[in-house]
Order: sequence, then structure tokens, then C-alpha cells
Amino acid sequence: MVAVGAEGDTRTQMEEAVGFSVEEWKEYVFLYQQGLAEAGTGSLKQSNSIWLNEESEMKIKQSYLQTITDYFGASVYQISFDDKTWKEVNLHLSKETNGTIKEILPELSEEAVMYLVSIMSFDCEWSKPYDEYQIHDKTFTTEQGIERKVHMMRGKEFYYLVNEKSVGVMKYYDNGRYAFVALLPNEGIFMQEYISTLSGSGILQTMNQVENRPIIMELPQFQLYTSEDLKSSLEMMGVTEGFNREQADFNGIATLNLGNLYIEDIVQKTYIEVNEHGTRADAATVIAAPTETAIEEEPIYINFDRPFVYMILDRKTYMPIMMGTVMDIGS
Repeated sequence: MVAVGAEGDTRTQMEEAVGFSVEEWKEYVFLYQQGLAEAGTGSLKQSNSIWLNEESEMKIKQSYLQTITDYFGASVYQISFDDKTWKEVNLHLSKETNGTIKEILPELSEEAVMYLVSIMSFDCEWSKPYDEYQIHDKTFTTEQGIERKVHMMRGKEFYYLVNEKSVGVMKYYDNGRYAFVALLPNEGIFMQEYISTLSGSGILQTMNQVENRPIIMELPQFQLYTSEDLKSSLEMMGVTEGFNREQADFNGIATLNLGNLYIEDIVQKTYIEVNEHGTRADAATVIAAPTETAIEEEPIYINFDRPFVYMILDRKTYMPIMMGTVMDIGS
């Protein structure tokens, strides 16, 4: 939503960071959302909104509002930015994430004239949920050697992933469209080293080479909540002008009588829960399975009792809806 209103070098930096043009970007997002609606895959929901300070002298461009409404289904709210405003934004956030993320703005910035909010929510059960007898108390060990007591889910799976640096499992959700992917780095490879080798093409190649063979998988139940300031990450990717009040060029969004429109901050909060029933995941940013046949092969045993990478994968497009690492569980 920010990029479609960027111009000049500000826009170019954003395009270089994601690898394609803003026009291609917005078309892809639009077609992807349209495809979800047509397929009726209610497991994944997205909500976009823009909150405007009605008391500011900013002149928002109607063409911009039309674009984010048409392409991203964004809702537009024009309100007074006072002490109650942040409560309204956080209430909206809590409602859209069913209470898993209750607050993204502790307080309003004194200079803020608008907030862009993007929310994604995923809630789906396994195609084969775990029974009570399949859950055992086991140990998860961090890279620092700290041992944590966890509830480990043990079951038979059939979708095996392997590459030079890791092994993994793909477990389907009940709608068939999405799958949970867990990738375990080979012994001796630390997570930082492993994720530095990951690339979009490499992930795609691994997913395309999934093998249909029996696996005994042990996967821990986990709940993770993260809060990240994405400003530094984006700056490391070369997106710098948008954060500079003198250099930022967002004339495609609005104009100000005094000063220049720029990005003050980008905050992302994420919640994911994986248990015997399935997966619940929420993220907020302010800015037909093959038939299982009787295979005579000896099952492969994979135990995710140490740090691993996880993904919620759209099996139709092979796009990771959410991706992260499990480095520690509980305390």
C-alpha cells in the first residue's frame, strides 16, 4: 500500500528490494486475493485499512485511495487523532485477529497524519489431527544447549523433503490448499548459517521435489509471539529514502502544506500456535492430496527436537504465507 504511492528513487528502492515493479506487485496481490475468494478458502483472511487524521492539512489523493481500495480492498477511516484514536486502531486489530494480537500501537506519534494497517489471519485444522495417545512429554534443545520440556506430537506422514542442508516434512491442512512445512538443518549446521543459504528458487525447488514415502515425525506443540521493527531490516535491503523526511517521495499518496510525507516506522507483530488440532497464525503490520498408498519402505524418522524452520505454504502457488524459525519453546 505504501509502494503504490511512492515515486522517484523512493519507489525504485522498494521495487529493487522485492525484485519486480510496483505495477506487477499490485496486480499479483489483486489476482491472488481474487483467487482466494473464488476458491472459497476461508482459512486465510486479509484485512487492509488506512487511518487518516481528519485534523491534518494533508491533501490525500483520491486516485491513491481508489487504488488501494480496488487492488487491496482497503477500508478508509477518517478520524481525529487524539488519545482515543489508538484504542480504535488496536480494537480493530484485536477484532481482526480474534484477540491474538491486542495492540500494535502503544501510543500515537505526535507527527502522524496517517497509519496504514495490514492484517493477515490463518486458522486451519490438520487433515489428520493428532489423537491424545500421540502426544508425549519430550525435550527440545536450543542451540545453546538449554533443554525445554515440550508436548511432542508423533505421527506418520507421507511427504518427505530433502536437500543438501536439511530434511523436512510437509503436513496438509484439511482444506488441501495449504500445508505446514518443517525443515530441520543437518546436524552441525547452525540456524543462522542455514537460513543464509535459503532463497526463493531453492525453496521452490525443494517443494517441487517432495517425495511420497512414509515418515515418523515428532513435532513439538508451540506458541510464538514476536514483535519486530521492520525499519532496520528494510534499510539493510536498500530501502532508505522512504524513511528520510527530506528525501522521501510519496507524492502519489498525498501532499502537505508544510513538511514532507515520510515513513516514521514499520512495526510487525506475529502470533502462531501449532497444536494437535492444527495451526492458528496472525500477523499485523502497521504499514487434492495424493492418495496415500501402502508403501513397503522403512519409515524415515525425523525429530524436530531442536531449532527448525517452519512455513505455512500455499500448495497452489508455492508461496509461503508465513515463514519463521523455532529457536526456543517456552521457558
